Amino acid sequence: MIMVSEWNCGYETRDTKRNRGRLIWVRQNILMGDVRWARLWLRPDAPQVWAGWTAIVWCAAQAEIRGTVESAEDVAILSRVPPEMVEAAMSWALSCGLAEEV
Repeated sequence: MIMVSEWNCGYETRDTKRNRGRLIWVRQNILMGDVRWARLWLRPDAPQVWAGWTAIVWCAAQAEIRGTVESAEDVAILSRVPPEMVEAAMSWALSCGLAEEV
């Protein structure tokens, strides 16, 4: 299982925390001041990684344990984002601390 780091302060809001069910929207932290995010955009595959990361965040918002996803395969199936993009995003997020294995 993968957990999005800082889920409770970067993606959840006071309003979303009141909702006990699946979220129909999630705040997407754009991380403009974060060097990890800036370095992503130096990579030639940045748009694909960004698409995969967006899919991860959206699936994490709807997970039974919010802020987590079970696998890249599950995210790809649910989001319809190609698995290689989700896998690249997971690898990137794990390597720079935006996600962690739990």
